[in-house]
Amino acid sequence: VLAGLAAAVGGAAAWRGGLDDTLARTALAWSGEVGFAVDEVLVEGRKETEIRLILASLGVERGTPLFGFSPDAARERLLALGWVAEALVERRLPDTVYVRLRERRPAAIWQRNGSFVLVDASGVVIGGDQVWRFSDLRVIVGEDAPATFAPLFAALSTQPALARRVTAAVRISRRRWNLRMDNGVSVLLPEQGVVAAWRRLAQLDEASGLLDRDIAGIDLRMSDRTAIRLTPGAAARLRGDGA
Repeated sequence: VLAGLAAAVGGAAAWRGGLDDTLARTALAWSGEVGFAVDEVLVEGRKETEIRLILASLGVERGTPLFGFSPDAARERLLALGWVAEALVERRLPDTVYVRLRERRPAAIWQRNGSFVLVDASGVVIGGDQVWRFSDLRVIVGEDAPATFAPLFAALSTQPALARRVTAAVRISRRRWNLRMDNGVSVLLPEQGVVAAWRRLAQLDEASGLLDRDIAGIDLRMSDRTAIRLTPGAAARLRGDGA
């Protein structure tokens, strides 16, 4: 067994070092015959990443010489998968490839070019598969939305009850955000002072139930006033020219 192990290690080193290819392959094949061949792939930390993608990234199958397998190369391929944030890949004698993953946590759904993809809190795109399973997440829109939504969400969280009513955030001219509430009302946020403007809206809503009135939009861009846009029906009733 020790002789087989020494030959396998030497063969793997020779193969990667560019020495006699036939000798290296022979040594690796012999190492598999004496027991150092892949018989099991053990994966920990997987929840969302598909097993077929993990196996394809590892590039091994049962019987592959264990010392012909490169953990470093496999790790790089795993890190290219959208769900995978960190990966550890090891050979475990005599016959196991061990993988430990840390997966990304989706934080928002990014709408771009008519499609939807999941992104994590740092703005990394996870992918578009199974987006429907995370329909409780907010939708973000805008070319730079993935890179800029985290501070916005942090500001919204300062008023938790109000934040729960936000369904989407649209980036405007790479400078500020418009929000869409769960009843369709649009909220225009300022470029600066978002936390203060958001607190002002929370106070107005608590005092008067503003968001549940017959309005279409709320403009918070001015620090000293709040502008309200009525729905067409409410505006007509106010003028007295409609039901």
